[in-house]
Amino acid sequence: MGMAGKIVKSFMTGMFGIGGYILPVYALITVLILLVKKNYNEYKGKYIASIVLFVCILAAIHIFCGVEGTEIGDGLDINGNDKVPGFFEYWQKYWNMGLSIWGAGIVGEIFFRPAALFMGQLGAGVFYIAILLILSIYIFDFSFFGFLRNSADGIKSSMKKKTDAKDKEPSKKDKPVAQVVVDKKTQKEPEYETPSEPQEYEGPEIKIYNQDQTGLAGVLTEEGKDIEKEDAPVEDEEIKNDLDKASEETVFMHYEFPETSLLSAPEIAENSDDIEESLNQKSRKLEETLKSFGVSAKVTEISMGPTVTRFELTPEPGVKVSKITGLSKDIALNLAAKNVRIEAPIPGKSAVGIEIPNDTTNAVTLREVLEADIFQKSKSKLSVALGKDISGKPIIMDITKMPHLLIAGATGSGKSVCINTLVVSLLYKADPNEVKLVMIDPKVVELGVYNGIPHLLIPVVTDPKKAAGALNWAVAEMTDRYGKFADNNVRDIKGYNELMDLNETPEMKLPHIVIIIDELADLMMVSPADVENYICRLAQMARAAGMHLVIATQRPSVNVITGTIKANIPSRISFAVTSQIDSRTVLDMGGAEKLLGKGDMLYMPMGASSPTRLQCSYVSDKEVESVVQYVSKDCAPNYQADIIERLQSEEVYKPEGEDPGENDEFLPQAIEMAIDNGTISTSLLQRRFRIGYNRAGSIIDQMEQRGIISGLDGNKPRKVLITRDEYNEMLTNGNV
Repeated sequence: MGMAGKIVKSFMTGMFGIGGYILPVYALITVLILLVKKNYNEYKGKYIASIVLFVCILAAIHIFCGVEGTEIGDGLDINGNDKVPGFFEYWQKYWNMGLSIWGAGIVGEIFFRPAALFMGQLGAGVFYIAILLILSIYIFDFSFFGFLRNSADGIKSSMKKKTDAKDKEPSKKDKPVAQVVVDKKTQKEPEYETPSEPQEYEGPEIKIYNQDQTGLAGVLTEEGKDIEKEDAPVEDEEIKNDLDKASEETVFMHYEFPETSLLSAPEIAENSDDIEESLNQKSRKLEETLKSFGVSAKVTEISMGPTVTRFELTPEPGVKVSKITGLSKDIALNLAAKNVRIEAPIPGKSAVGIEIPNDTTNAVTLREVLEADIFQKSKSKLSVALGKDISGKPIIMDITKMPHLLIAGATGSGKSVCINTLVVSLLYKADPNEVKLVMIDPKVVELGVYNGIPHLLIPVVTDPKKAAGALNWAVAEMTDRYGKFADNNVRDIKGYNELMDLNETPEMKLPHIVIIIDELADLMMVSPADVENYICRLAQMARAAGMHLVIATQRPSVNVITGTIKANIPSRISFAVTSQIDSRTVLDMGGAEKLLGKGDMLYMPMGASSPTRLQCSYVSDKEVESVVQYVSKDCAPNYQADIIERLQSEEVYKPEGEDPGENDEFLPQAIEMAIDNGTISTSLLQRRFRIGYNRAGSIIDQMEQRGIISGLDGNKPRKVLITRDEYNEMLTNGNV
């Protein structure tokens, strides 16, 4: 040990005594915990308590080493001899005791002596021991009563095991002799082991919301039946890739909900008088600006949100609202604002809202919305922590009420973050047995991080050619579900699942399915007719079957969001777009072109007369990865092999009565209609025979192949190339 080491050792032992050896270890453990937890604010109380605990340990050491107290005097008697130690001699005594590793040095004396003067040495010892116990319980979350309860439960459980095993064991006198020589190859010894406690499903440790206990996993484990392991065939030799890993053992999964500590904590906003003064100045300047243009109005309320502040104006009688809305650029110029959006009037109020960007913006973290009461108390398994409105109020979206959602926005506006927010919210709210996901990501890089989560029915689809097959499977699944509803005389998935609960067959319950498409434009480029057909069919009928579409695109043009798609998807979210035309395509009104980007959005749920401006919840890629790793560590995905096979074989589902074979049943009628009318078209066949676009197009192709009608010639209608007599001759010769 060098000179520096000796100095440090002398200082530590002189100040802390025996505690000088404890302090470095204590500090190292505290620092390691701080580095692992990474959230000082959440554990701030426990860190402070640990410091107080260390001080109490020093005082306790001082007491139990039997250190005697002395008085402080001037150090000399009347004759000049030593009598009572002086101030420096007093503290030097405890310094030397610390150096000799006796007591707790100067610090121990500082905290021990006041308590000893008031309560005596014994009383001080009892006091510090009590404080030690209380702080230890607080820091380590130890519950004495919980310990006793768990011990009693363990004893009770072990007693129950022995009793059950004894009851199940057959009596020797009643057991036939033949059973003694039963072939062990065909007879397995009975297993008497039962679960130590009914495995009642309890949600995550942190109580974000009250998790419903009626899921499939909870029912099966409450009954103590290991159905998966008993009934599932052993397929270890057939497991070759990740798709086969999801055997029957993972059908009913015990899902551990992620903790909100995986997400970043919200920053504490400064509530200073400067902000209030700045808002008052802006309101006065706004009134003066309007007055200079001959508009008399008064600011009656100011609502400050994360990124935008809304000033509510009450115009005087006789002032036209259109006059205020026409001054948006002038207001932006006078207030030096990037964009000004005017909502006239505010729904439910006799006021005009003028939305002005804040000088400094505050991000809305996903964690603060997840921890809000409105999300915790939401009973829907498809609740999404969408963000905060213009007044800072958390907004929750229930996908079951949408029932389908269209998300649009330019590059960098926050569209992908919104999809991540939606998926992560479902991971925090829904059990994999209650909600399943199908993800289609033609851009490849956006949704691939979710591969491996237990909610997925199939791996994320990245091939646009196979995306139509995934949608095609969804149509088949929807049709199959309606068949089950009809067989059981119920109207929707809610009634069906309630019936399964009544029949005590929870394994027959159907999960909700959310189909997420990130970038519709890529799919429309590959197979526009099929994709549009499947989306429209799902949007029209899938709600009652518990299937919901979430479609996102960064190119909200009319050839991507067609009129048919738009008409069947009632709920919309628009982030910042490049033009008013795009805004009208998404929302049927302007306004989205004036948004600020970075999560600023207009949310228009089904039934709303006007959109609501929100700041979308932000979740980073790192947070998404943390949540995915957490939910995937003990719960493997249960990929559906039949869906995978359908995608790989490119099998196309055709509902009954819509199989366009070589000789369609409507072909003769279509030919006669073409001869009678002198022309034919796909739309005419669809209207007359009430068939789909694909089948009508196939009939047209068959007629063209047989030389009955002409080929496609630009926008000109197809010509009929045969007469009635020629057609009758073809029928006679069997050429049709």
